[in-house]
Amino acid sequence: MTFNEAYKAWRNRARAFSAISLVGSALQVLQEPVAERLDEIKKAPWNLLLLVKWACQDRMLDRVTHGVSAQEFGALRQALWDMPKQVDMHIRATSPWRLFLRQHLAPQLPFQRRASLGFLREAALLAAQDPAHPLRRRFEERIGVPLFDFIDMAYTLAAEILEGAKVINMPWFDLFRRAYSPEVVDRFIAAISLTFDELRVFCRALPDADRKVASEYFEFTALSRYPFLRDDRSLYLWHPAVFFRGMEGFVHSVLSEGREVFIEPFSKIFERHVLGEARALPVPFFGEDEIKRWLPPDTQVPDGLLAYGTCNVFIESKAGLFDESVMTVGHSTIFAHKTRALLTAARQAWSASELMHNGDEAPKQVLDAPVDYLLIVTNKELNAGRGPTLAGIYPDGKFRPPTESAARMLPLEHIYVLSVEDFERLMVATRQGEIDLPTFLAEIVRLDADPATMTFFLHQHLDQRGISHQTSDLVHQVMEATHARLELILPNGNGDAEKG
Repeated sequence: MTFNEAYKAWRNRARAFSAISLVGSALQVLQEPVAERLDEIKKAPWNLLLLVKWACQDRMLDRVTHGVSAQEFGALRQALWDMPKQVDMHIRATSPWRLFLRQHLAPQLPFQRRASLGFLREAALLAAQDPAHPLRRRFEERIGVPLFDFIDMAYTLAAEILEGAKVINMPWFDLFRRAYSPEVVDRFIAAISLTFDELRVFCRALPDADRKVASEYFEFTALSRYPFLRDDRSLYLWHPAVFFRGMEGFVHSVLSEGREVFIEPFSKIFERHVLGEARALPVPFFGEDEIKRWLPPDTQVPDGLLAYGTCNVFIESKAGLFDESVMTVGHSTIFAHKTRALLTAARQAWSASELMHNGDEAPKQVLDAPVDYLLIVTNKELNAGRGPTLAGIYPDGKFRPPTESAARMLPLEHIYVLSVEDFERLMVATRQGEIDLPTFLAEIVRLDADPATMTFFLHQHLDQRGISHQTSDLVHQVMEATHARLELILPNGNGDAEKG
């Protein structure tokens, strides 16, 4: 049975019930209180939200008025959960076990990640630009809300959600209506929420609306673009993780909705931020132009290098439009194509490392380093892991050092792909003396070589060492400025606005 056939069988069962009752039942389950965090994961919120999307996409349900009972809804949920048992999910030689694991974890992991101030990062990057910057102006024009007003309201909503709020009644916004304007607040609400009718329009406009493929089962919900369902009285939160993941990528999502090119200018902003974090360390840092001067003309090199003497750490930033197809792909060749930026980064580092050490133009501290590392920093978590993981996912022999010399100085095991969230945490911990970066990198390479101690993400190594969860000065400065503005607007200055 194909996935599309299994979907149709499930859809035909669902057609006995109205879409609004299916959506309402899903929302009710999602908002039910739980005693433990593990119980929240056991709800399988990713499947509940997939059910919402499918119910909204089926036009036949527009004519159905019969509501679904709790028992009937439970049976539909179970049928959706059991779907992989009935379907050819294309797990073949084209799906190495690492890719299989990555694909199956893709919809779950975003619900397990902790909330952090990182949800403000993209907005903070825009806030650091001149008010006339094209990307900042485009963002504000798209949502119809001044950037700092957006940040203030998003931050205050986040505080409410962290306190356990699942429903935000409209009077909650009254203080903002007086401080800004009713029109600005209404546009903010429209930018982060949908009515039931708007939800159906949104779901039907998604690329997968007409024909279903197996990868859809592994997507993180598209509803993260609009983390609230709305009626005239209230906003109903789908799930805290949907809000925080949606806000983390909100700027990207809004900018990508137009036809204008934005990735290149955004990548430049992101690169400056990443390199700024590296430059803040009390270690010699060399940028791309400096590295190129040590090497033959036209050599492509990473964005920067930290020279510790005991090792060199290459830094490469990659801010791309990494959509859900990158996260759910189950075929090695397609995965390699969609993540070719990672291979490009590795090849540039291998080339720079080999030529650098074979020459004599680089500073002595760089030349004397016995080994190199590469940190590839992405604007979102790609679940890509490290060099050996990528080598195991890519088609045979595609992700590997080009020469023995390159492999000796920069082995696969010394390459890590990490999100900007993890990179900031690593840089702050290094700057504050919580870790010594060369020692830390050598230790995690040793641990990751042993299946008993290896981790899936770099932040798991930080967690095991009790390293504090901190973000960059950029994010903290935006947060502090937000606090200052909110003190003039909200009681106690902490987001405790009236819930209505």
